[in-house]
Amino acid sequence: MCSCAHQTSLSLFQQRTSGALVVAGLAVTVVGMVWLSRVDSGSNYWIAVALPMVLLGAGHGFGFAPLTAAGISDVHISDAGACPD
Repeated sequence: MCSCAHQTSLSLFQQRTSGALVVAGLAVTVVGMVWLSRVDSGSNYWIAVALPMVLLGAGHGFGFAPLTAAGISDVHISDAGACPD
């Protein structure tokens, strides 16, 4: 049962996840980092720090979550989990 669910979720992940989502997420992260690098002592917090941090969070969510899922999607069910038996 568990192996069947794993294979089904893997095939759905591969069908639904495209590289465009990862690229878009990483691009948003880069925009946030570049914006954040322009901060100086007279900058408004909300414009110079808070908004770029929101972009960083969104970019990490859209970029790194699919990358992590892709990296662990082919792990055999006997190797899954936090500790070996």
